[in-house]
Amino acid sequence: MPKEADQPDEFKTARLSTPEAMRPPEKKERVETRRFTIASGSLASRFHPERNEDAVVGDKTRLMAENGFPPELKTSDPDADKEAVRRAAGQEAEAADRLAAANCGVVLDGLSGSEHPTGSGYVASRLAAGEIAARLAELADLPPGTPAQDSARLMGLALAAANDCVAEYTAARPDLKDLAGTTVAAARATTGPDGRTEVAYAYAGNTRLYHWRTATRKLIEVSIDDTLAGDALRATEDPEATPPMTSPTTSAFISREEYNLVNSTVPTARLPRELQELREKNDSFSSASKVLGLGAGSFRPHIGVLKAEVGDKVVILTDGAYGNLNYKDIAYALSRADAARELVRLAAGSGGPHDDATALVIDLKATA
Repeated sequence: MPKEADQPDEFKTARLSTPEAMRPPEKKERVETRRFTIASGSLASRFHPERNEDAVVGDKTRLMAENGFPPELKTSDPDADKEAVRRAAGQEAEAADRLAAANCGVVLDGLSGSEHPTGSGYVASRLAAGEIAARLAELADLPPGTPAQDSARLMGLALAAANDCVAEYTAARPDLKDLAGTTVAAARATTGPDGRTEVAYAYAGNTRLYHWRTATRKLIEVSIDDTLAGDALRATEDPEATPPMTSPTTSAFISREEYNLVNSTVPTARLPRELQELREKNDSFSSASKVLGLGAGSFRPHIGVLKAEVGDKVVILTDGAYGNLNYKDIAYALSRADAARELVRLAAGSGGPHDDATALVIDLKATA
């Protein structure tokens, strides 16, 4: 597991500009970085096929196909919400070329389901996408040799700014306040001074980030879900982490193997009793321990850096995708040229996905 970068105090106040130390000289020409291919695929849930509450930032093809055309919403002020979404789409469009130059991709998963039937998750994911795109465009201006950890910090600040953006928009709206939230994962591929490929990342919630090592065909789950099981794993691996609140019969500390079992497709009845209870509570706990948009100023995303090799892939999946995929599915999909779309197709099955399913793949084979 890559070591998570130290999180700066800046996250305590989300709306901060990029630190001056990270800005290039104003008169210096923008640095051209090695370009990698970013592609995505997404399908709306069969339960609301007219409204996909997942969002993708960094795939220009998807941006041209979707943004600027909001679906019908059942919020208290749908016209205002649609206009806000259009403005966010404009932010994305304006930042698209610079995001592509920065090799940056982001996936968001708006809260949805029977508890949020109005489209609040759609509003949250789109507003956050616009703010994140505008902030992350600055990654294209970082000078050569900038440590990948600095990119990760800037990405964390962008997610924190998006949190405040959504929280402020929904603060005076009872139908959206405490409901309009989204999970998020972002990744940026860079080439370090030594020629090695590094990937800076930031995430919050249960949208997952994976590293596919092509040479060994090994899939590494980089992120740890912001769930009860995830918090228990962090408490085990990080002495400074705060153990989750659990019952006397449910451990606040679990191993990586136990964490994987809780999140696996193994029937609950076959799990050890303690893990059975943890899985049941984990499902109800969901990703609400860290959701973007549900509180201004208190949001602290996870950030970090991983080392990669040429030909590896970085994969971001929403729970509607990875919840219906196993290792063989992912390995097969990543062997195809249209890997992102194949991941979504396999996750959806023949009848369409139960939840919005989205995949984004950054291919670390340079194109220029």
